[in-house]
Amino acid sequence: MVTNIGFHVPLFKRKPSTIDGMDLYPANANNAASIQWAAQTKTTAPVSDAASQISNLTSKVPDLKSQVSHLTSNISNQPKKRLSRVIYFDTDKNGLNKAETDKVMAEVLAFMAENKGTKVYLYAHTDNVQSEAYNLKLSKSRVEATAGKLMKQGIASDRIESKYYGESSPVASNKYEAGRAANRRVEIVVM
Repeated sequence: MVTNIGFHVPLFKRKPSTIDGMDLYPANANNAASIQWAAQTKTTAPVSDAASQISNLTSKVPDLKSQVSHLTSNISNQPKKRLSRVIYFDTDKNGLNKAETDKVMAEVLAFMAENKGTKVYLYAHTDNVQSEAYNLKLSKSRVEATAGKLMKQGIASDRIESKYYGESSPVASNKYEAGRAANRRVEIVVM
């Protein structure tokens, strides 16, 4: 890197500038001593160092372009969207409501077909009408029914992840029927 931007000419009576701890005196084109000193001074070393550094950096450009291209292609292969849907269940049931389920499944299948690298995540829940242990089993049977429906529709099992929570993660109060109905669900997230 070229850091020497002036000439070190001790003949000047001006106060020098300082860069990196080195006193620099500006060259004065009207001063014969400055001209003579500049002609005798070899300043090619810093320039050749700069040229070497430029050459070194230029040689790295193709590798950097390759790395950027690789990273960009990885980004473009990632799913660009996320789909979230919910299937609701009747009290103490694990059966899928055909009309509601068919509509949701069609959306999920279409989304997964457009986004090949996606997986579907299923999260099953219940209300709190039964015991905690019973509700955990019920949420498990709900998630299994939903996963089974997806596999029947052609989604490979390695693209499905299932979890069940029983009554532990309500989205609404279980105090009223409307809240309990909202809690009896399987959340479907595709990403």
